Amino acid sequence: MENVSYKCPACAAPLKFSDKTQNWKCSSCSNEFTLQNLKDFYDDEILKNDMPLNWMEYDFTSGSGDWTESEKETLSESRCSSCGAEIIMDKNIAATKCVYCGNTVLLPVRFSGTFRPDYVIPFKYDKDMAIKQYKNFCVGKRLLPKQFLEQNHIEDITGIYVPFWLYNCDATGELVFNAKRVTSYNSGKYLVTHTDHYRINRAGNIIFSKIPVDGSVKLADEYMEAIEPFDYSQLEPFTPAYLSGFFADKYDFTAKQGQPRADERVRNSVRDMLTDTVSGYTSVSVSGESYTAKNTDIKYALLPVWILNTMHKDKPYTFAMNGQTGKLVGNLPVDKGRYFKYLLGIGLSASAAIYAAAAVLRLLGVI
Repeated sequence: MENVSYKCPACAAPLKFSDKTQNWKCSSCSNEFTLQNLKDFYDDEILKNDMPLNWMEYDFTSGSGDWTESEKETLSESRCSSCGAEIIMDKNIAATKCVYCGNTVLLPVRFSGTFRPDYVIPFKYDKDMAIKQYKNFCVGKRLLPKQFLEQNHIEDITGIYVPFWLYNCDATGELVFNAKRVTSYNSGKYLVTHTDHYRINRAGNIIFSKIPVDGSVKLADEYMEAIEPFDYSQLEPFTPAYLSGFFADKYDFTAKQGQPRADERVRNSVRDMLTDTVSGYTSVSVSGESYTAKNTDIKYALLPVWILNTMHKDKPYTFAMNGQTGKLVGNLPVDKGRYFKYLLGIGLSASAAIYAAAAVLRLLGVI
């Protein structure tokens, strides 16, 4: 038999072929492998070269189709001359300010929807409720500049339907783990450590429904992911009537461009599920993984978000609120003067406490 060169699947040390047993034995961890064992293991190397999931293409046949002529009659579209944002709205709304950059000049253009949304989640929070949530968000922020609240144009908070791609699939994952179990015991004056090496295979399936991926480049993904989740049981078939009184953003991030982010969510979820089944070992590491998806489907939905973009000392600050649940995220400026006063106050309080403690110790004769 040909002497094939392999590394130990357990500890990666070189294997030596034994003429006596016709197997390969590791001189480091003493594990022994048949040729079939090694072929099975090295066949799994393909798992390390995993391919992207095979998502379907989103087009008119997979979605709700093109806009009807009657729907186009009820809608208008404006393009921001500053940032290029394209906003869809009810024809009765006179848009005067860009949601994203605050530019006050929006140029009307001929409505040209690419894909008609399949679904929409209606707004549950109105503007007054959004303003209240925002004010509550700022309450108790002692380092917040006073002029920020006075000048941040809170009345400009805008309700906009943000485009999302919703991915559905049945995903299967296969993972190979290298695991160790280390035990130690005393033998006379020596501490003996024994290490067992294991190769573990796991496979499983998860059905995914409505994995959201933001379809707007203008909105930071971390903001949109932070205001999740949305309750998708409240998805309604789209009709332009839901746009009455609100804006809608046109997607500029296609379903195909969003697939890697959907892939990542699928892989992470399947990986976590399978990893949780491997327990009782001192250490576990993934040596190979592969994922496939079938019954893939993509839908296009508009989800409700309240947005406020404001400036403070030439720096932009963005706030986003889930228009269905009220969950709000955003960043706030810090008043440097108040910050240093706060630090000084902490320092003085600490010094006073130390001085008082020292006085007590002197009275007690300790120092």
